[in-house]
Amino acid sequence: MKNLNAKSRIVLFSLILLSLSCSKTEEINTCNGSLELKVVDVFDAVENQPIGQIVVDATGGVQPYMYSIDGGSFSESNQITNLSTGSYTLTVKDANDCTVEEEVFVSQQAIVSYSKEIVPILETNCMISGCHCDGNSLCFDTYENVKANSRGIRDRTTARAMPPSYSGKTLTDNEITDIANWVYQGTLNN
Repeated sequence: MKNLNAKSRIVLFSLILLSLSCSKTEEINTCNGSLELKVVDVFDAVENQPIGQIVVDATGGVQPYMYSIDGGSFSESNQITNLSTGSYTLTVKDANDCTVEEEVFVSQQAIVSYSKEIVPILETNCMISGCHCDGNSLCFDTYENVKANSRGIRDRTTARAMPPSYSGKTLTDNEITDIANWVYQGTLNN
């Protein structure tokens, strides 16, 4: 700076100050559209029983993910439970506060009647010679016995392991669905 005249020194000094005080900051968009919300499963509700459920999964973005329903507080759980019939807005938020929303509808299913739908299935396919009740410790002759074994009944009928193939009996898809829904609905004695 020795060889510069006073005017040149002022201009140079001003440029140095300007470059120091005017630093450009760039906004980085961390929400690049890679965050996705996928509805994995929707379990129907039943009239006057808030048993509907929605299971979601998030991909992309930056973990961990947080989930919210209808603008409520965020939670780590990807299972939203105790839902009545209706439409819901699900939101997933990632670690960068990026969000994606999805509209989901929980339908209403008919209540499955134990006496009208489940008992006839059991009487025709399970409470027969060689199966449940003919000296078998897992007797399905009372509601209490059936309720106590309801999850096993559901799991085995869904896997088509009950009734066993050697019995010559088979359940229809509707019968399997009725059993699964009856268990899902709380094994009502109706």
